[in-house]
Amino acid sequence: MSKNVVIQRVDDRTLSINAFFDSQQTSAQPLQEVVLHGTNALDTPAFRTTFLPIQKNTTNEVRIDILMEVR
Repeated sequence: MSKNVVIQRVDDRTLSINAFFDSQQTSAQPLQEVVLHGTNALDTPAFRTTFLPIQKNTTNEVRIDILMEVR
């Protein structure tokens, strides 16, 4: 499942990244990983994390927030 995200610059070294999956977005497979990369999916990921699986269906909404320190 792909999602466009909102990226905001917090300060000179911090980015805030968030995505919201509303109740109309569903997935047959559980959400369990977030990967951030450039416009080309073959780019080396800038960020990757996994978490306990979340079943995404029409009865729930999921919001993912990431604060990333950059150099």
